[in-house]
Amino acid sequence: MPSAKLIQKLKPALQNPLPPEQDGILLCLDSDNVTGDNAKYMKMYNRLARWYDFGERWIARLRYGNSINEMRRSLMDELEWRQDCTALYVSIGTGTDLNHLPADIDLSALDLTGADLSLGMLARCRDVWRKKAAGLDLVHCNAEDLPFADNMFDVVFHVGGINFFSDNKKPSTKCCALPSPAPKS
Repeated sequence: MPSAKLIQKLKPALQNPLPPEQDGILLCLDSDNVTGDNAKYMKMYNRLARWYDFGERWIARLRYGNSINEMRRSLMDELEWRQDCTALYVSIGTGTDLNHLPADIDLSALDLTGADLSLGMLARCRDVWRKKAAGLDLVHCNAEDLPFADNMFDVVFHVGGINFFSDNKKPSTKCCALPSPAPKS
């Protein structure tokens, strides 16, 4: 059963009846609409999920040194984290970036939702983070069609992968709308 917090974040049309769930992952993906790059990369990441963290840890380190970890830490430091914030991690994959939260943020106390197109990556994420991130809800969905109501999250982030989306120009930002920058004079 999805958490009460997750149910409240869903678009009203998805709250009753609730989408099905599989082993703690809410299934909001309309598989009939997964085409193009989304279909190709969903299939690829479903196959790679089991070995993804190993590849990230060792192959990336051999090729790039510690620069990937430094980049992840730097990106996470840019976000306005608070201990009581509600966060959405789009394309969470296995949740690797959660290792790079600022030291003063208690991951187990965050209200965190992870969304991904790959059910394989979400299952791996669930297995890796189950004990460390008690407040982590996982949702199988398309980043171009997020199932969340408007203005439900304080922090929204995505690290890499947008170039793999079938429609990376389609806005899907209402749930996470940031204020527009002031016009330059």
